[in-house]
Amino acid sequence: MPTEDHPLEYAEFEGIVPEEQYGAGPEIVWNLGTYRNVAGKPVDEEIRTGHVKVWAGG
Repeated sequence: MPTEDHPLEYAEFEGIVPEEQYGAGPEIVWNLGTYRNVAGKPVDEEIRTGHVKVWAGG
């Protein structure tokens, strides 16, 4: 799901966002790492077609 850019400090935030705020609920970091586009097409083009193929390292 496309979103606006967020500060890098958010990358490691875990906690609960209060009910009255956007994105309310628990926030859990599942993975920190890197990814590589393996399809050979620009990622924005892949997103538009609904199929993004990446290699995830972490």
